[in-house]
Amino acid sequence: MFQKLIYLSIGIFVGFYIGDIILTNNSNQVEFTENNRSPKIFCWILTGNQNHETKAKHVKNTWLKRCDGYVFMSSQSDPELPSIDLGVREGRNFLWAKTRAAFKWIYEQKLIDEFDWFLKADDDTYVVVENLRNFLSNYSANDPIHFGCKLRLEKERSWNSGGAGYVLSRETVKRFVNSALPNPDICNPGPFGDEDLELGNCLDNLKIRNLDTRDSQNLHRFHPFNVSFHVDKSTEIDWNFWIWNISFFPIDKNPSDSAISFHYTTPEMMYWFEYFLYKFNIF
Repeated sequence: MFQKLIYLSIGIFVGFYIGDIILTNNSNQVEFTENNRSPKIFCWILTGNQNHETKAKHVKNTWLKRCDGYVFMSSQSDPELPSIDLGVREGRNFLWAKTRAAFKWIYEQKLIDEFDWFLKADDDTYVVVENLRNFLSNYSANDPIHFGCKLRLEKERSWNSGGAGYVLSRETVKRFVNSALPNPDICNPGPFGDEDLELGNCLDNLKIRNLDTRDSQNLHRFHPFNVSFHVDKSTEIDWNFWIWNISFFPIDKNPSDSAISFHYTTPEMMYWFEYFLYKFNIF
């Protein structure tokens, strides 16, 4: 009973913030195969066979259906998701190898001819696709650019948080697969490494621009932690926590009202988002 009360309290707290997120497109949901929105977004989810039932299916049941196309990248094929067996071993140590294989698969399937933008997210990331689409409508997918929660490599070099989700333009995917992956001087050819950090290093070596995704008030849209972390003002900020030290731009506990993503989102919280964003009304 006590645990249920805790969940209810958290849900109400999160709900107040979610209610303030401005949806930039309230049109009816469409099947992902109906490519009638612009720009067209392909979403791929990094997962593992152990998470197909516990995490991946809840991503599919919630926000993922608002993408124009999607697939789960895994080590096991599952037509119900659907997921692709990339032939890469499971485990955190192999996420970089899986990410390389995922983008090669996307390129080989000629998806760059059908979609403008390519979003990578984790199986515990929640994305407000309408806000992402609205944000991307200001840019050209033919430019070599990418977006996300911008973190610092060194000086002016940067990478994007994998958990918050990152977006590559069509042109960036082309250059990554054709120019970066075959060249060990540009990309780490080994299987090991943090996928987001390694990708950021590759794209930086290619001179691909990592653009600012904050809003007009300099508030963040892509968030590397869950919504509670980013909105909870009841506890003092621990300025020794790693994120404050490597974020390219200052982060405070005040997300943008056009937020795009949150990481570490449980299946339960995904359904909270769905309710508060798409069903809840104030009269």
